[in-house]
Amino acid sequence: MEDPVLGHVGRPNYVGWFETPEIGRIQVEQNAQGFRDHVDYGPKRPEAFRILGLGDSFTWGDACPYEDSYLRVAEKTLQGKTPESVEIVKAGFQAYTTGQELLFLKTRGRALQPDLITIGFLANDLISAYPLTEDGTALDETRLLSA
Repeated sequence: MEDPVLGHVGRPNYVGWFETPEIGRIQVEQNAQGFRDHVDYGPKRPEAFRILGLGDSFTWGDACPYEDSYLRVAEKTLQGKTPESVEIVKAGFQAYTTGQELLFLKTRGRALQPDLITIGFLANDLISAYPLTEDGTALDETRLLSA
């Protein structure tokens, strides 16, 4: 859905279908924060190690069921292997650029209290970076239109 700062974000509590040529039709469920995730994230529990996973459609997992998305696989793999409880906030959004990921971190990500931040970065991210305003607080639409 549209967002005045980030361009678009996930629809909170969305349940529906998404179709891709790679795997066909998959069911999509998003949490109250609009993440393709099974957990709603509030204040971080003291015993938790929280990872904020930023990225685009690859991080969102648009070519696979939720349980096969790389952040979910990483979360399941890490659980029980560390003294702390591991939570991975799956904050990937389709068509996001590195600029939008930075804005997400500045405007919403810090409130999630991450201990570690990861960014899913692929080769297409080198050519699809939308510029930010000089102060780094918004997408620079004037530069987008002239590019």
